[in-house]
Amino acid sequence: MKKFFLLLVMMPLMAYCQKTDTLKAKRFSIGLSYSPDYCYRFLASPNSLFKGVVEVRNKLGIPTFGYTTGVNFAYRFNRRFTLEFGAMFSKHGENMNFMDLIYSAPNPNDPIKAKVYYRYYYIGIPIKVDFDILTKRAKLYATAGISPNIFIMDKTITFYEYSDGTITEKSRIKDFAFSSLNLAAIAGIGFSYDFTKHFYIRVEPTFRCSIISINQEPVKDYLYSVGLNTGLYFKL
Repeated sequence: MKKFFLLLVMMPLMAYCQKTDTLKAKRFSIGLSYSPDYCYRFLASPNSLFKGVVEVRNKLGIPTFGYTTGVNFAYRFNRRFTLEFGAMFSKHGENMNFMDLIYSAPNPNDPIKAKVYYRYYYIGIPIKVDFDILTKRAKLYATAGISPNIFIMDKTITFYEYSDGTITEKSRIKDFAFSSLNLAAIAGIGFSYDFTKHFYIRVEPTFRCSIISINQEPVKDYLYSVGLNTGLYFKL
């Protein structure tokens, strides 16, 4: 009989502990995300001698498309705040329009125009804080943070056009002196929806911008992108 009463007393406590453990477990999430990005850069040079280079690059340069993808981890502190961090692979870049090629001694076999595509590849470790504006099953939130980005490689693709209309392509790796580590700021506003107790999705328009130059050249390049970060998350 004593054992029976002891069990009755312990059952609410056991249920409470189990519920608490479940709630704690659901604070953690892991997810996969992909963001198609609209990429470009802005230029700066402390040396006035390179002002002409900046003007020419701005005149010929055009944005291009890249992407950011990887795995994210999230920890929910309370019903408003969530800490996110992850490991992301990204491709950034810019394009240069066709420009006329001028030779001191022209040759009919030489190309007459050229255009260049620049591609930059990074591994990023984003760290963000999310603030939920709406806290129901459908959530609206704002997010901001930073991302240390480790430089992997750059790729330069040059297209040559000849007088007969033929176009050839040539690729090169590691043309410039890039910084091994870059730092970017991240900001966005997103929508989250819980499909079940364990699965939810996120759709997040995101802006990323370098706050440290990506290169060690006299003309400094600062990358930026606008993307639509979409992810599927699982609550642990």
